[in-house]
Amino acid sequence: MIKKVIPILLSFLIGISAIGSFAGEASAASSRVAVIKEMKGTVKVKKAGGSKEFTAFAKMSLSEGDILAVGANGSAVLAFANGTSEDDRMTVSANSTLTFSKLSNSKGTTTKVSLYNGKAWVDVKSISSKDDEFTLETPTAIMGVRGTHLLVTVDPVSGATHLTVAAGVVNTKTTDPLNPDEQNVYPTQNALISKDDKEQSEVTIAAADVELLMKQSDGTIASAILKAAGEIQIENDRKMDQYLDELAPPNNDPEKDRVITNVENILGAIADQALSNGLITQTRLKEILAEVKAQSGTDIDLNKKTISLSDEEKRQQEEQRKKDEEARLRALEQKEQEEKERQQQLVEKLEKERKEKEEENKKKLKEKNKEATEQYEQQLSEAERKRFEEENRQRDLEQNAGSATSTSGSTSTVNPSASPSGSPSGIPSPDIAVLDSITIKPTTVPIESYPQVSMVSGTTNYSLSDVANGIRSMLMTPVAHAGASVAEMKVNGEEVNPSSYFSLIPGDNSITFKVIEVANPEHYNTYTFTVNRAVSSNASISEIMVEGYDSASPLPSMSELTAIASPGAAGTYVVIAPSAIKSVAIQLLTSDVDATVEYEGTILSTKKTGRVDIPAGGTKNFTFSVKASNQSTTTTYTVIVDGVNGNATLSGIEVKAPTGLSFAIPTPPSYTMIGNVDETVEQIKINPAATRPGSKVEVLSGACASMFCPVDSEGYFAVDLKEVHRETEIAVKVTASNSSTIIVYYVKVKRGILNNDPSGISLNPYPPTIAENLPIDAIVGTLAGIDLDAGDTFSYALVSGAGDADNASFQIVGNQLKSAQIFDYEVKSSYLIRIRVTDQVGFYFDQAYTVNITDVPEGA
Repeated sequence: MIKKVIPILLSFLIGISAIGSFAGEASAASSRVAVIKEMKGTVKVKKAGGSKEFTAFAKMSLSEGDILAVGANGSAVLAFANGTSEDDRMTVSANSTLTFSKLSNSKGTTTKVSLYNGKAWVDVKSISSKDDEFTLETPTAIMGVRGTHLLVTVDPVSGATHLTVAAGVVNTKTTDPLNPDEQNVYPTQNALISKDDKEQSEVTIAAADVELLMKQSDGTIASAILKAAGEIQIENDRKMDQYLDELAPPNNDPEKDRVITNVENILGAIADQALSNGLITQTRLKEILAEVKAQSGTDIDLNKKTISLSDEEKRQQEEQRKKDEEARLRALEQKEQEEKERQQQLVEKLEKERKEKEEENKKKLKEKNKEATEQYEQQLSEAERKRFEEENRQRDLEQNAGSATSTSGSTSTVNPSASPSGSPSGIPSPDIAVLDSITIKPTTVPIESYPQVSMVSGTTNYSLSDVANGIRSMLMTPVAHAGASVAEMKVNGEEVNPSSYFSLIPGDNSITFKVIEVANPEHYNTYTFTVNRAVSSNASISEIMVEGYDSASPLPSMSELTAIASPGAAGTYVVIAPSAIKSVAIQLLTSDVDATVEYEGTILSTKKTGRVDIPAGGTKNFTFSVKASNQSTTTTYTVIVDGVNGNATLSGIEVKAPTGLSFAIPTPPSYTMIGNVDETVEQIKINPAATRPGSKVEVLSGACASMFCPVDSEGYFAVDLKEVHRETEIAVKVTASNSSTIIVYYVKVKRGILNNDPSGISLNPYPPTIAENLPIDAIVGTLAGIDLDAGDTFSYALVSGAGDADNASFQIVGNQLKSAQIFDYEVKSSYLIRIRVTDQVGFYFDQAYTVNITDVPEGA
């Protein structure tokens, strides 16, 4: 029996060995695994096939089909690990959602990332086989990535894709199989993948607008791009000939030189715009460049930052911007139409349900009345029953004759009112010079007709109350008695055509009809209708029109200047006037047409001022008072016309919280302000004011979503502070009205006593070595923390991270690094460890070391 088992067992082991061999091949082909390397803010993960969201965490593994959602204040760095130091990276910005899948075969692996919305910076550098692929998909584009560095943005409104390439070549094609469009995108280029007005997908290539790119990015993306600067520069140097074959005409050396310069200068241009937009500080930029130098050995020259565009490239840029804007407008119109249809469907559904319920109630009431009547009649004698039926018949006749009533919706009613004492004006002719009825139609959408009103004999005064404010005009069609005619109709004392609509003012309106006897015109009656249109408390404006004039022309040289709401000042609007504009006329369009506009004590009949001169490059304030039709609600609006200028200075910074904190505006060339707050303060609220009203003020901080801090309802920027003992740097960016002059002020707020991170670790002796065969607890070296703060105390520990492969072979006791095993040089001659130094506050610094084992001669 044993002899039979042994061959079977050997066969089984051989089979296992073969399976392991195939498994090794499969593992190599599917080695990439997505891991959250870094994150901040709100990041959620929905596992494949599930509906519940989980809060993500650093080092969290992501499987095929998982969905990653980054919140408004968050960011995440994903690593697509392949078992080497050349991991592919993706930096995902705030308000982004993506998922990914991995398809493997015996030849290689295709990693596909689907970005539904938001923005991501991608570094792909580890693809070693021609059968490996990294594909990035959006709703409109499919991008094949090989050894490339690129930025992808999905427009939240139109769904269009923007692709900007910093290094390498990206093959881009549309997702529409019926209208395919495929192009390669090279460094310094931006591709717009969108749909035209016929819903056909297309790829539009133009030169990248670095300024716009950085204005639409945040600090996370800017830092990720600059951290990859060494890789970008090395790859572009290696592939420059390939770029020139595509981007520069043959035998055109000046054009080749321009392309080379633009590719070489793209990093400097990005860094310059990141600084200008407050996405990164000068200090942090220097730190990143030092890290790039240490990792790649590459120096980045930020003085090379000029991008030169040809006239054709400028035209392509403008054409691309136009297509992008058209796509956004079409998307907005489509969403608006969809919302209208949804609202209409909801209204129709509710109206149908209301009518069905009303009919049901009527039916039930009718059945109950019928049942009650039948029960009552059963109790009557034959004579009583006949009398009861006759009474019902007479009652029905009287109800059909009816009284004169009319409704607008369910509120407006026409009622006869008591006539004045004595007879109507003129010679009475009650039987002939009278109205039989009148039809009333208000102008609403859709037009609702009031029921025809029958006149009450002897009554000439009627009232129509509770007419909605939205009914601004009305048509009243009188029907005269046989032998009579309507000779005159007046509305509020003014004669009007009886067959035309007339306007209603808020409040009471008097409508009179003079009805004459045709045979004897001196016989007439005057009918008066008092129509009360509801007044409104709406004293708001819907639009401000500012017309600009030059000195030579009586006609506007600009039909309209854009009115921009001034941040933090409710009811105040600022208009930038180009230098050619010498005078302006301003018109306020009120939300309610019946509201009045007053300027300098005069009610403007057209709600528009005359031409008013403005000082060259100066400022002119216009104050308007808008009064609602109820004559009691008033709103004040101020329009400030500011001439174009280059003043980008601050006049002051108002601090709402905490009390006691203040900042003095520095004198150039210094633009830095420093403040100190108590440890308990977690947030400050500030309102920086520009010297000129037309300047744009933005507050930027890494603590705010997308770096740009929002303004609250009171006009203050709220900025969260870093933890205790940290300094928070806030950038206040002021852009002058000429759009070219920009000054960035830096506000540094220290929370409690400032404490610096440890900046290094001293290990003595260095480099660390230990002889083989020494017993456990042998001393390798003595540790000391390096810190700018004098008097800090430190603790030391072995920690996980890059370079931690052999931590288990060592131990730290106090400030001494010791062995945790007996080393054998012939087995292994060097060990990798990672040490952390932590100060008394909890701030730390990590450093990796290589400990070499020295060979000891046998028998020594």
